[in-house]
Amino acid sequence: MGRVDLRGHDCGDASKYSYRSRRLWGFLEISQLDCDIFDCCIVPHVLCGGNLANVRAMKNVLENGPPQNLWNIYGPIECMALVTLTRVTLEETSRERISIGSPIGETVLVLLDENQNTIRDSGRRGEIYLEGSQQSLGYLNRLYETSQSFVYLARKRMGFPGEGAVRLYRTGDMAEWCDATYLLDFAGRTNN
Repeated sequence: MGRVDLRGHDCGDASKYSYRSRRLWGFLEISQLDCDIFDCCIVPHVLCGGNLANVRAMKNVLENGPPQNLWNIYGPIECMALVTLTRVTLEETSRERISIGSPIGETVLVLLDENQNTIRDSGRRGEIYLEGSQQSLGYLNRLYETSQSFVYLARKRMGFPGEGAVRLYRTGDMAEWCDATYLLDFAGRTNN
């Protein structure tokens, strides 16, 4: 495996940086290392999420011993915390923001404006609404909060097939479609 030097400290055998490591390294911290931490062992996938992706950190990792696949993920805990993803490439790091990708599995994602009209074109921000079996049932003993966050909207209005209403989780997160793609750019919160 070889030895790893982390910020001037000889950390010994690289095998201790496997998933069994007691030391948890943050992605930003790893991205600033001089060594090729992902070269010392086979790391097929690294998933980053939870905050707005740091473009400089992603680029640094990709230029200096990257994992086989670097993913940016997005998802609120009310929908199982993973609803979109995109594979980050050096080309992606030349943009102002790293995309949060496109919906995975059977997740349905719609962007709605302040009047709850569907946004399909790029350059317009809207709130992310999610539909799918991964939704939670709501907030325990918090009926008002549940009714505000889990809403029912007409299927036809959303462009969904069938009759009746569809249950959507209103994330409070803003996004916009990237130019000429089906990928999303995270744009902040509605309540900032």
